Amino acid sequence: MLQYTREQLLECRQAAPAAIPRRTRKVLFTFRLWRPRSVRVHAHLSRRNADLTKVKVNAQEQQSRLHARQLRLATLNAFSVRNKSAALSAALTDHDLDVFLLTESWHEQQDDLAVRMVCPPGYKSVDAPRSSSAVGRRKQRGGGIVLLHKEGIAAKRLTFSAQPTTFELLGAQMTFAGSMVVLIGVYRPGGESVASEFFDELSAVLEQLAAYSCPVVVTGDLNLHIDVVGAAATHAGFRSSWTRLDCSSPSLHQLTGTGTYWTSSLRGPISRTLR
Repeated sequence: MLQYTREQLLECRQAAPAAIPRRTRKVLFTFRLWRPRSVRVHAHLSRRNADLTKVKVNAQEQQSRLHARQLRLATLNAFSVRNKSAALSAALTDHDLDVFLLTESWHEQQDDLAVRMVCPPGYKSVDAPRSSSAVGRRKQRGGGIVLLHKEGIAAKRLTFSAQPTTFELLGAQMTFAGSMVVLIGVYRPGGESVASEFFDELSAVLEQLAAYSCPVVVTGDLNLHIDVVGAAATHAGFRSSWTRLDCSSPSLHQLTGTGTYWTSSLRGPISRTLR
């Protein structure tokens, strides 16, 4: 065992750096390479006050938006959140989204580390791992839905009487400023053909939500190619059986009444919002 005396240990210390001459410091100050302590403290306090003011303004805007029964919503096919946590978190905060639904998260279990990484401060998450659905267990990859929402919005996970086998499903009842909206996230794998079973199962989900006296928003990635003759005919029949569907606009400016609203998944920069 090696043993050292106090004097030997003190000798190992690095020598204290020599003080910078006053003339050198003045040159550094002149060229703004080094600012005096008083200037650095003032700049730090100015930045902090500006950040606090920005946060206060954003909070006031959010409250006024929520009291006006408006939600800023975006949907994105993430194609795995594991290697995009920073970009997705930045998109959520930069666009000041109230609700952000991600499909194809690829996470395997609830409270997954990848889900926690993509959820920034001030937000909470509700998720459906790919292993929790028949679609996720059948497919070798893909799947998983994550719903991110601001802490000022209370979200309660919905349970359904029957689990669909043709698509993944995540539902939440969201309450804010005395108002309520039901949000349904749907993901149907694109590599599978569209069958009537898909529309039957989706109709069963909507029938279960018909009792809610509030707006119902259905969003996600359905991978429907209605240019195909068979799929178009089936889709038209589905639309005619649900006369309350409002598909007229991808940007809904206010949630009113008890209709069912549809949005589509964004495959590029986040440019469409539900307000």
